[in-house]
Amino acid sequence: MKTTTECTYLDESISFFYLYQSTSEGRAIFIAYFPASRTITIVVVNPYQNKDLSASFLEKQFREACQALSIQPPPRNGISIKVEYVGFPKDAEMILHRAINEHRHEHHGPTVAVIECPNFQLMKLSIGALDDFPCVSIPSNARDSNYQVLGWQQVAAKIGMQRCAASPQWLRERISLSRYAHVPLGNFELDWLIHAADTFFSRALRDQQQVLWISDDGIPDLGGINEEDTCFADEVYQHDFSFPGAYRKVTVELKIHHLAVNALLKSNQVNEMEGGALLGFESDVNSGVHTSDLHVGFDEATSCAPTLRVLKQLIQRCLANAVTSGNVYADALLQHLYRWLCSPQSKLHDPALHRILHKVMSKVLAILMIEFRKLGAKIIFANFYKIIIDTGKFDLSGAKAYCDSLLKTLQARELFEWIELEPLQFWHSLLFMDQ
Repeated sequence: MKTTTECTYLDESISFFYLYQSTSEGRAIFIAYFPASRTITIVVVNPYQNKDLSASFLEKQFREACQALSIQPPPRNGISIKVEYVGFPKDAEMILHRAINEHRHEHHGPTVAVIECPNFQLMKLSIGALDDFPCVSIPSNARDSNYQVLGWQQVAAKIGMQRCAASPQWLRERISLSRYAHVPLGNFELDWLIHAADTFFSRALRDQQQVLWISDDGIPDLGGINEEDTCFADEVYQHDFSFPGAYRKVTVELKIHHLAVNALLKSNQVNEMEGGALLGFESDVNSGVHTSDLHVGFDEATSCAPTLRVLKQLIQRCLANAVTSGNVYADALLQHLYRWLCSPQSKLHDPALHRILHKVMSKVLAILMIEFRKLGAKIIFANFYKIIIDTGKFDLSGAKAYCDSLLKTLQARELFEWIELEPLQFWHSLLFMDQ
C-alpha cells in the first residue's frame, strides 16, 4: 500500500457551497452560503409572520463568527446577504434550488455541496439542483433545532452564521482526513472515527489473508455459526471500584488516557505475568506463533489470537504516526480505540475481541491500583476512565508535589508506558458516595 505522501488527492483548492438547515415544530432556518460569490441566502420558515432578521444583523453575526474562529472576515459590505420569509419548507427549498442553479450558471468548474441538516437524504430529494453535485454531509447538531419560544429567529440565525463560517475549515480538515485514510471525500459515514478504524482494520486483515466478518448488526458474519450463539453476545461489565466515605485530606481526580492502547500493546507482558492464564495462549507478535490449552472446547482467546495480533500491529503503526509525525487523525483513532471496539455500529465489531481486550484492561487497571497503594495513595474510586485518590496531604501544594512524583514514578514503569494520567481537580475535603 502506498503512503499518503505518494498519493495526491484534491491538491488543488476545490470550490464548494454550503447548505444548512435547522427545524422545530413547523419553524425552520435554511441557509445557502456561496464562498466563491460571497453571497448568503437565508430563508426563514415562519407560519406566524413576524420578521426579526435583517441583513445587517446577519452580517455582524457572520463577521463575529469568523473572528472567533481566527478566520479573516470579509471586508465591510464585502458579503451579500439576502433574507426571505416563507410559510412552508417546500417554498424555502424552491428558493434554495433557484439560488444553487444561479450559482452554477455563474461559476463553472468542479464544485462540492457541503450539507449540514437533520435529514441529509431528505434534503437531497427536496432540492433537485443537488443532483448535479457531489454531496458531503456534516453531522448535524441536534441542539441547533431546539428553538426557544420567543426570539428564536435571531438565536437560530446566529448559530447558522457560525456554522457557515466554520464550513471551509471543516472541508479542509475532511480533505486532509481523506488523504490520510485513502477514502474518497464523500464516502465517510457520519461517525468518521468508526468508519476510518473499520477501513484500516479491514485492510490490515486483508493483508494477512484473513476473511472479513463484516456485518451491519454488530454480530460477526462467520457463515456456518448460528447468529443466535451466545458466544457472540457482548457480556462485558464495567469494573468500578468504589470506596464511599468522608475524606478529610486532599484528594485528586486523575483522568486515564490510552488505557485500551496500553493494554493491547502490553497484552503479552500481562499474559506472561499471569502465567498464560489471562488469555489462554502465549503469543509472539513478530513470529505469530501461539500455543493454547488443547482441552478447551471453544476457546475464544485462541480463536481471536490472529485478529488480536493484526490489531496490535495496526495500533503500533497508528502510534508511530501520532508520536513521530504528530498526526491528529492517528491520535484520534488511538483515543477512540475502546469506543470503536465496543460499538455495534462498527462493521467489524467482534464481541469476543472486545471481551479479550476488556479482560486485559481490567488486569492493567488492577495492577495500576496496586502500584498506587504501594506508593502511599488511598484509592477512592477507579474505572477505565478515571481514578480518584486520597493523597494523604493536608495542603494543596504538598498534594500537587506528591501527585507529580507519583505520576512520574508510575509512568516510568514499562507496563504503563502508554498510559497518561492527567490531574483534573483537587479537593481539600471530599464526601464521596459512588461516582
